[in-house]
Amino acid sequence: MNQHSALTRTRGKDVAEAYRNTKTFSFEVFVQHMMRTTGCSNEVVDKIELHVHQLYPGKDLAYLGERFNSYFDRYLSLEAIKSERSYAIPNQDGSVSVPLKVWVSDFLIRGGQRAYFGDFLEEIDPNISWAFLEFDDLSWQILYQYPKVLSKKMHAAKERVTEALRKYFETPITERSGDAWFTKAMENEMRDLDLDTRDISIMMQTIYWGINTNTRRGCFWMLTYMLFHPEVIPLVMQETEKASTEGNTTPDIDYLNDQCPWTNSVWNETLRMSAASSSVRYITADTVLHFDEKIFGDRVTEFDPKRFYDNPALLKSPSWRPFGGGATMCPGRFVVKQAVVNFIAMALNRFDISIDGPQPMPTAKEGNPVIGLMSNQPGSDLRVRLRLRKY
Repeated sequence: MNQHSALTRTRGKDVAEAYRNTKTFSFEVFVQHMMRTTGCSNEVVDKIELHVHQLYPGKDLAYLGERFNSYFDRYLSLEAIKSERSYAIPNQDGSVSVPLKVWVSDFLIRGGQRAYFGDFLEEIDPNISWAFLEFDDLSWQILYQYPKVLSKKMHAAKERVTEALRKYFETPITERSGDAWFTKAMENEMRDLDLDTRDISIMMQTIYWGINTNTRRGCFWMLTYMLFHPEVIPLVMQETEKASTEGNTTPDIDYLNDQCPWTNSVWNETLRMSAASSSVRYITADTVLHFDEKIFGDRVTEFDPKRFYDNPALLKSPSWRPFGGGATMCPGRFVVKQAVVNFIAMALNRFDISIDGPQPMPTAKEGNPVIGLMSNQPGSDLRVRLRLRKY
């Protein structure tokens, strides 16, 4: 048996101390283990220092938001969904039925992929997003460090993503276009360390994972909670429709962030209910922290869309840790929120979205570790109906 002991911290101030204490509560050791599990050699792990590019609000984050919005604007129409999405089922009344998790995963992954890598990666492998979905649903096996013999399906899907990235980075930069500054910066840093293309593709596969796993899950849970609390939908619609100026079909990013209190309250409550960040130092602490009645009030196990609207000071509580904290706080947290809120704002202002017949509330898959937001239980997707919105 492994002779290590585990320490669980449940109080907000104790967890805050753990985040500050990077010497005795090390996150780097976990990352190194994960890098080896995903295929990095010991030599590469020893070479790489953990450079974290924080994507704070500003021109670089706005650029990524515009790239996401460009994809959403192009494909968020009933006709495009009917003709180009095999999972969409047209109805006689002109509406379309889609499985919610599949729909938002498809759009958020492809949108993120194009924002970071341009169109070329999808040209290399048009089905890379579906390979990633298969990998992501089994990615907990990496966090548990499953042996390959017991995780063949996960590794096969991961290898397909890595192989597409290898071909991408083997292609001269002059033949690639549309990639983000972040992608170029990471590639240049790794080439300066004399990493070969295979190692670069493995490292970027973990970036691809981080980009896409939380956007799709966050979008699924936020829309799901809204559909089961329909009273909040018109409030969010009223706020977000003002974010689009006349003649502009995409919302203003700053407006959504600064002038939409109901939208932000629903987003934060979604994080409270679904975040289970595998921050390693306290694998179960997020669940305890975010369900502390002394901090978050009564009915903490229930979704309350007005919880953060009524009490925005909750965001400053040491018990509020949806994306971890300290030096290891998720660097992509602003990208995740921006992509999800933009997608939902555009979808609600183009479609009337409703649950397609009686269905139970999807349940979270709480037993497996994740790198941010929980997934839903297999078989608990929600079928929804999209109708063209009538103004």
